Amino acid sequence: LRALLECQRKRKAEMIFSRPLTEIVQRRRSCRTFLPQTVEQGTLDLIREGFLPPPSPLPPPSRFTLLDRRDPALENLSLKGSYGLIRNDRFFLTASLSPALPHSWEGFGFALERSVLQMTDVNLGSCWLGGIFDRSALSRYLGLQEGESIPAVIALGLPAQDQTLRDRFLRWSSKGDQRKPWPELFFLPDGAPLPPEESGPWREALSNLRLAPSASNKQPWRALLNGKSLHLFLRRDPLLDSLRKRADLQALDMGIALCHLWLTLEEGGLFPSLAATPVPPPPSHPEWEYRLTLSL
Repeated sequence: LRALLECQRKRKAEMIFSRPLTEIVQRRRSCRTFLPQTVEQGTLDLIREGFLPPPSPLPPPSRFTLLDRRDPALENLSLKGSYGLIRNDRFFLTASLSPALPHSWEGFGFALERSVLQMTDVNLGSCWLGGIFDRSALSRYLGLQEGESIPAVIALGLPAQDQTLRDRFLRWSSKGDQRKPWPELFFLPDGAPLPPEESGPWREALSNLRLAPSASNKQPWRALLNGKSLHLFLRRDPLLDSLRKRADLQALDMGIALCHLWLTLEEGGLFPSLAATPVPPPPSHPEWEYRLTLSL
């Protein structure tokens, strides 16, 4: 029975995407300039269908909504994000979460990043926007209840083929093409860097985690491999941490990282379990904040 269930899970994971996940992860880029042409209705329907993918390991957010700026109620709504420089923006994806639920931020990041990867698979561009946008007006539009919040939105559309000078400057200034080297992210139990050749079945998943997007490209995730368990820690950035009361974007980033990990493992026929039993950080990194553990 276990073998049958695992086979069914693997088939569901494979059905999400039309090409290898690693290829999709490597293709994904934050797109800030879209073509003025609209997205075909069939593609929009596919995105909506993606709101109900195979079960997430974390409680998913609610009220998944695909917003169209041509809706008169949204004409004056500011959804530009902290850059304020998204061009030809028309469609946005968002959802709501209840911060009181355990790991709701990670669940939000996981669910919406999966949608981002699905968009990339069908050649749509996307950009996470967790900065300044009109949360109050958007909350009223969606009819959110007390306790619900909207931590981020995702701009989406047909990506412009050629980056503008402005886009290249923004990508350069945000170091969008740069990722921290492997030894700064992945570790052994004693806090020493994890050699890639010693990461075993986790190697491709960790490589895809390393390419995950994050707020201000801070890449706050740290992973400690101990036998068959991978412990995920958060290394908070002081500036982003000061904004935590409004939106815990770095906890959301951990959900994005978990999405890359989880889907890569499932695609490879490895089905992890998830736990939240605290593990102390290595003595060399006492500032790390424990979040979750995956085990094979």
